[in-house]
This record gives sequence, C-alpha cells and structure tokens, in this order.
Amino acid sequence: PCSIPSDGKLQTIEIQRLTAPAEYKYVTSPKLSQLAYLTANITDWAKLSLQSGEATLYFENSFVGKSNVNVNQLTDTLTLSLGTDNSILVKREKRKDFTSTKIIGSNKTGTYSFLLTVRNNKSVPVKITLNDQIPVSSNSGITVDPVELSGGKHNAQTGEVRWDLEINKQESRQIVLTYSVKYSKDRTVILE
Repeated sequence: PCSIPSDGKLQTIEIQRLTAPAEYKYVTSPKLSQLAYLTANITDWAKLSLQSGEATLYFENSFVGKSNVNVNQLTDTLTLSLGTDNSILVKREKRKDFTSTKIIGSNKTGTYSFLLTVRNNKSVPVKITLNDQIPVSSNSGITVDPVELSGGKHNAQTGEVRWDLEINKQESRQIVLTYSVKYSKDRTVILE
C-alpha cells in the first residue's frame, strides 16, 4: 500500500526491487566510439516476473543510471547496459605502413589495415566483445577480401568482425584488422 499526495506533482513509486545474478561483459566498437560499455547478461530472467518499463540500476552499490527493460522478447538472456567504464581504454589506428594501393593490369587493389588496442586498467580480468567491420560489396566488379582478422569471427553478409576477448588486469591486447579491395582502375572507390 502506498499513499500518493494529491498535490499534482509527479510521484515515483517502487514496484519491485530484486537482485539478480548476472554475467558482466564489456562491449566496444572503436570504429564508432572509443568507449567500452559494461553490460549485464541475466539468464533465466523469465523466472523473475519482471515488467517492461524503466529500471533504476545499481552496480556494486552505486547508482549507474536508468535503463528500459523490455520483457517482450524471445531470448533466454536479458541484457542491460550499465554505462561506460573509463578503466577500459580502446583505440583504433590506421596502420599507414600496411595501407597501400597497387595497380596490376586493369585492376586496382587497395589494402587497408588497422590496429585495434584494448587496455584493461582494472585490478581484475575482464571479458570484452570487440566489434569492427570490413566493407561489403554489392557490386560484382568490386571484391572485398579479409587479409588478417587476428582470430576474429567474420560475418560475410554484414561484414561484421567480432572478437570475444578475456583481458587480464593491467594488460593491453592488440588486434590487427586488414582487408583488400579489388576493383577496375577506371573506377573511384571511397572506403574511408
């Protein structure tokens, strides 16, 4: 039971408070943003009798923000974003010495290479999913081939490349992403 004053002001009422075990993982896409986002993945969330709506989130007894919970989904894992963490540093740099354009016969081949660096400044190991992509050609006269993915999983339909990493405390990990684009030399292809 709750008494709501009739003063015309907006009132917030706590409906439910629960603690749920979660697997914590970072996600980053350095091509778009040099920030790492902490996510909480909650399994068996259907047993919690959650309602869709706004949730106030606390992590390690600190307020981290608000999030929208959508329980109208068919997945068995509910993912909540807990915001960014400045202890995880991410950088994406073009490797100029490994980026080139060559003309062979009537074709041009451009090679593009990037160095992705993730540094864990936390005092504990972290799991992080690193996302990037290589272009996808919709023209049969243009071919895009992965050259070096450093063990990343490549989705040929979307061009997405994903690395699932575990980085120890105070450790840096470097990933090389290199791809080549082959096209007719009389065409102009803009990839950057």
